[in-house]
Amino acid sequence: MAITETRPAAVPVPLSTLPRGASATVCHQPQCCADCELLNAMGMTDRCKVRVCRRGNPLIVQVASTRLGLSSAMAAHIQVYPDVSAE
Repeated sequence: MAITETRPAAVPVPLSTLPRGASATVCHQPQCCADCELLNAMGMTDRCKVRVCRRGNPLIVQVASTRLGLSSAMAAHIQVYPDVSAE
């Protein structure tokens, strides 16, 4: 099986728009939402990698070895760079 390299897309999108299984890099946002400090404490920091495990409310994302449940409203405020294949 070949290893496919990925790179972040050039334009950030809301985390809530990513499909199940998609990976992305969190975009730096000083005041993305009221719970930004709490998200940082749980590992969702600037430039961290996330993977969408389940869409809906809550949206389940994996950050390193931790899964976080985010409300759809919160996920809509978090901007990410979706990973795209580096072909």
